[in-house]
Amino acid sequence: MKRTMLLLSCLAVLISGCASANKYVFYDGPSLQKEKVAILYAPKNTTVRLFAVNERKAPGINGFGSDWNDAFIIELLPGTYNLAVGYRELYGNILISSRENQTISFKAEAGHIYLLTAESKKSIEGYWSIPKVIDVTPDVEKTEKYSF
Repeated sequence: MKRTMLLLSCLAVLISGCASANKYVFYDGPSLQKEKVAILYAPKNTTVRLFAVNERKAPGINGFGSDWNDAFIIELLPGTYNLAVGYRELYGNILISSRENQTISFKAEAGHIYLLTAESKKSIEGYWSIPKVIDVTPDVEKTEKYSF
């Protein structure tokens, strides 16, 4: 019960923080309880853009969300997903963007929250990014174990 309440609280903060986020549901039928789905999101002003999930393409040319700077939230059923991710970042007056989408895979678990992000790298050869999905679900066990 505590885990459910904490998860719902975190989702409320996540959604309120992404108040203008575009929301997508990647399953058929009625809405499921939050502990039965996985949440994948990218915050506003991110450098990554999601263009496809398991070859299901985004509705617009800018990927999920309506613009590069828009947040999005996607509800997924548990399972393995392949994501086609693009990258764009401004370095001073130089716009750096991916020429092709990169494909990354991750396993979504029910009740978990995942952040789509990218690590920027620059070297003498140029700029590139490494997209990744990070599980940002609060660790209830540690919270309860160390609470006073």
